[in-house]
Amino acid sequence: MDVQQFTWDGLPVAPDEPHGAAIVVRRPAPGGKQEYLVLHRAHRGPAYDGDWAWTPPSGSRLPGEPILPSAMRELAEESGLLAARLRPVDLRGAWAVFAVDVPAGAEARVDAEHDRLEWVSLTEALARCRPDAVAAGLRQAAQTVPVQLEFRPDARAGQHLVLADGQACGHARHYQAGEAIGIECAVDAGPPDRLGLLRQVIWLYAQEVVLTAHAGARLIIATPDVSDSRLTCALEQASFRRMREDDVDGAAPRLLALDVGRVFGELGVRPAKP
Repeated sequence: MDVQQFTWDGLPVAPDEPHGAAIVVRRPAPGGKQEYLVLHRAHRGPAYDGDWAWTPPSGSRLPGEPILPSAMRELAEESGLLAARLRPVDLRGAWAVFAVDVPAGAEARVDAEHDRLEWVSLTEALARCRPDAVAAGLRQAAQTVPVQLEFRPDARAGQHLVLADGQACGHARHYQAGEAIGIECAVDAGPPDRLGLLRQVIWLYAQEVVLTAHAGARLIIATPDVSDSRLTCALEQASFRRMREDDVDGAAPRLLALDVGRVFGELGVRPAKP
């Protein structure tokens, strides 16, 4: 598949994956329901309802632009919404998918690329957002459960108890691994979406704990057990990529690594703890 080289307004598109991001925005609706923000693209007129007519806020990544800042920029440009904390849904492949929950009554605005927006039910959003790839990302994002995460240090340096909405749900630790920082995360309780919870734990632990304790770190690595497919999947969905590194015995175990600059950019820079 050919990669789009320029955006609708003539800006270059990053040639490496992901080429852009979709940000699925959800807010509470009356009766305990949820509604989703969808935007109608203007370039084929207000009556057009075919493929790509309706999408969540989304857009291309500029060459060299970090993944998270790119998604936050697109969300602000296309909807006027400023979200400090996006949840990764799946950052693998050609198009990254993030999710964010905003307060009830949160208002968005239309940009030059769109002629209108609506807040609709998930069923309606899935019916409007075509082709299937757009709906699939929206459906996957809708399954993620936002939780309030806390990392509580225990007696050992680098070791943390993980709490989700105040309840212990697992553990995490970080350690020096040569020039990189290694992490280990495990979730053994929590909401039904265990994969989504584990992905959120990895993402926030890397940002809020590891990059605070290790200011200037450029690479975060993980070595999941090959039998733990859920952990491997969560790491890859959180933008860890496969790499190989010879160990002292000459073997070459597989590692997963997150490039801090590529993913977080300046958002990943944290001051060192006093």
